[in-house]
Amino acid sequence: MVIGCSTLGLTMAEFPDIRETLAQIGRLGFEACDVAVFENWQNVNPSSLVTGNEAWIDALLEGLSATGLRVSSLNCGLSRQLDDPDPAAFAQHRREMDALLDLAVRVDCPNITVQPGRPIDGYEIKALAALTQQRLALLGPVAQARGVTFSVEGHQGSLLEDPARAVTMMEALWPAVGFTMIPAIGQCSAYRWLRRPPCSPARIMFTCATRLRTGCKPRWRKARWTSCGWLRRLRLPAMQVL
Repeated sequence: MVIGCSTLGLTMAEFPDIRETLAQIGRLGFEACDVAVFENWQNVNPSSLVTGNEAWIDALLEGLSATGLRVSSLNCGLSRQLDDPDPAAFAQHRREMDALLDLAVRVDCPNITVQPGRPIDGYEIKALAALTQQRLALLGPVAQARGVTFSVEGHQGSLLEDPARAVTMMEALWPAVGFTMIPAIGQCSAYRWLRRPPCSPARIMFTCATRLRTGCKPRWRKARWTSCGWLRRLRLPAMQVL
């Protein structure tokens, strides 16, 4: 299993240049990184990748080459929620997905994780979840065709915070779409107390562990890793530490 560090833990206020971010991850002793591609947050806007943004991509490639880090996943927040009812939103999702896949292939990244969307005032959760599932069903095969696994994250406050809803959706979408699990304390309260994954281990493509302060040496190798013992039994190809 490859254990990587998320770039989300190294804020752009402290590390504005992706090369600095990767250098710090390397100094902490990690062999891989989970690169955030979140609109209006970190480390680059997916909408900017649609129009190229070669300067940022070149900086990423330079940082990866200098550190020898592998990219275990692209952790993405699209410019518009996946459950946005506006038909124009999905057209933008497709453009950003194509750009993310181009980036994933370029850096030999095996996984893209996206957010499922959040509740929207005036819409029933069931209807929004159905819309998200419909869109994921269209995006998943596109990723498969490029040789990249595609998964959706069960984050606190999202449509998939409810384990039952996540299970139902994964049963319908697998194997084109998998699940990114976050058992970290404070991240997804509905999964927090489970002693087993919320769905079949075969459907979990990627996972995150407990939080790590960016200045700490990787003592989590023993202490923190044991807090979710069942994670070790999933035999996942990669996990990240936030």
